[in-house]
Amino acid sequence: MTGHPSLFSRSGDVPLAERLRPKTLADYIGQKHILGPGMPLTVAITQQKPFSMLLWGAPGCGKTTLALLLADRFAARFIRLSAVFSGVKEVREAVLEAQQERSLGRKTILFIDEIHRFNKAQQDAFLPYVEDGSLILIGATTENPAFHLNNALLSRLRVFHLQPLSEDELIEKLRRGVAALNLDDTADSVLATIAYQSGATRAKPSAGSKNGRCCAARAQATKTPSRKPLPTSRKRWTNRATGSTNSFPPSTNPCAAPIRTAPCTGSRAWWTAAPTR
Repeated sequence: MTGHPSLFSRSGDVPLAERLRPKTLADYIGQKHILGPGMPLTVAITQQKPFSMLLWGAPGCGKTTLALLLADRFAARFIRLSAVFSGVKEVREAVLEAQQERSLGRKTILFIDEIHRFNKAQQDAFLPYVEDGSLILIGATTENPAFHLNNALLSRLRVFHLQPLSEDELIEKLRRGVAALNLDDTADSVLATIAYQSGATRAKPSAGSKNGRCCAARAQATKTPSRKPLPTSRKRWTNRATGSTNSFPPSTNPCAAPIRTAPCTGSRAWWTAAPTR
């Protein structure tokens, strides 16, 4: 082992990610589109008027950290539950604690991680307490809430879509990490490579740039060859009595109404195949 500290070294038994968690909103990286001046979340923080919300975003974009920082700025008690391990019983206990805090004049933020894992009955349990203000619900989800949350609960939450961190934002996080590990000699090019390989959001290269031409050539080389549709041979059936045509005989047409046939008079059939036009 080298003389550098380990990523899992015992510094109060706290992992590196937890040690690097921002303590103030000023240190929070990313999500400028919801934390910028004049944004609803910024206005609520300034006016000290919290509201229930849903934080929707990819893993690692800062949903839990943002909820913790909001609880700190609103001077509210923070109760954290996970929908993976919790149920209605734990939610009722949290609601009871929130009601006790409210009687003392204090606010409570109930943070539900992976809230989309709750079923309909579990989600409905929040409705009366969110409506009367007993608690401030902050849910976090990686799934589209339009498909995984009840409309009744979703209508009572403000949805904020958190964006993945950009390459520059990841580089800033890496700089803080290497500084915490006393690895200040790490080159910026190494950090940029790590951020690039981590899948950071990057602007799509223009068609005229070198990267854009390379991407276009690669896409053309791997493009699946187009296939022409196979010709279909479909007979058209003509009614001898009326002269009308149909693509299906009466017995196989899925959309045709029931046809009352006349009694057999010795003719072969009412319908006969006609040549395809």
